[in-house]
Amino acid sequence: MHNLQDVMQDVLKKHAELFDDSSVGQLIGYKAKVYPQEENNQPKFYKAAPVSYAARKQIDKALDSLLEDRIIKPVKTADFACPIIAVPKPDGRMRICGNYKLTANIVLKVEQYPLPTLEDLLQELEGGERFTKLDLSHAYHQIELDPEARKYTTINTHRGLFEYTRLPFGIASAPAMFQRTMKSLLADIPMCKPYLDDIIISGKTDEDHLRNLEAVLSRLESNGLRLKNK
Repeated sequence: MHNLQDVMQDVLKKHAELFDDSSVGQLIGYKAKVYPQEENNQPKFYKAAPVSYAARKQIDKALDSLLEDRIIKPVKTADFACPIIAVPKPDGRMRICGNYKLTANIVLKVEQYPLPTLEDLLQELEGGERFTKLDLSHAYHQIELDPEARKYTTINTHRGLFEYTRLPFGIASAPAMFQRTMKSLLADIPMCKPYLDDIIISGKTDEDHLRNLEAVLSRLESNGLRLKNK
């Protein structure tokens, strides 16, 4: 085999579209559904939380970014609405999500699906000589929400109401939904283990590793997903 790093770079260049961060990916042919509890499913509407003027500019930028990427859309009315939680990111930007412990996480059934432990991953990748870790960009936001699910995701902000069109952070079922979806998508590829927004790939030999990596990249690309470019 030629120099491993050179071959690896060729494989990544072949799939350069996967690392295009100009738009958020969207998994083709799948919509995440939620299931309300039979009881305790009454509307729950909360006012927007007070926002300091110092934080408002950064929150506006976060909302504008979500709107531009069509992750949220404005709505005029809502039965369910919660205030947002805003957390500063290391780069100075603001991450926002709904405080869903007040709404969706009360009225929706929580989907269950086991998340692998580190020991599970090491066991399943036993024999691998080299490893590649891929990070999915925007993670949950690459999963479209079923239209019937969106009403439970509405956030109330100083700019009004917005509902998510993609799977939002903060929904109790989101990790299980995402893990189940990614495992199903990649299940037939050897020595490839997803863990939420990370995908770890290996192989018994360098040739196996590259073959598995190529298979994963092809699968992600053909299904409309995007990876972090770093």
